[in-house]
Amino acid sequence: PNGVDLARFRPDAEVPPEAGRLRPYVLFVGRLEQRKGLEVLLRAMPAVCSRHPAVRLVVVGSGPLERQCHRLCAELGIADRVRFVGRVEGDRLPGWYAGAELYVSPALGGEAMGIVLIEAMAAGRPVIASRIPGYDEVIADRRDGILVEPGAGPALADAISGLLTDPARCRELTAAGLRTIERYAWPRVAGQVEQVYREVLD
Repeated sequence: PNGVDLARFRPDAEVPPEAGRLRPYVLFVGRLEQRKGLEVLLRAMPAVCSRHPAVRLVVVGSGPLERQCHRLCAELGIADRVRFVGRVEGDRLPGWYAGAELYVSPALGGEAMGIVLIEAMAAGRPVIASRIPGYDEVIADRRDGILVEPGAGPALADAISGLLTDPARCRELTAAGLRTIERYAWPRVAGQVEQVYREVLD
């Protein structure tokens, strides 16, 4: 099983100045490739931006679709609302999570487990993610996060806008998420692995 370092990924992690200047923002972290679904999120952003003119999308990561995503932003008229910051060093990543209004992972499939979801929840961010195997093992829909059908841009836009206009709901999801990620804390995960080894060896 995967785990997360709760000492690093936490709600009070220091937000880097460059992240602070971009607030309020919705965050995506991942490799820029087809299966991560960033294009779906980009196509959802015009509807989000029309309802929330101050909100940006911050994209952390790099990959083969970067140029294509830049072109898509220009075509959609949202180039000024989306900031591609490239890869972020591991020790600075928690602060980018902590500075976000919410975290979105629109992956289309092929995810063994949603480590980014766990990191975002540990950082105290409400999470919206695709209803795909791996992700649905981490998130219980509408209890500690929101799940939408993969590739469903309008539903994704509605989910993002819904949370941006409902701070109380965000707080509920955040509190539930922080309880959920306790089972992914490294000491507990290490204990589970050790238990499996003991059972195998006995």
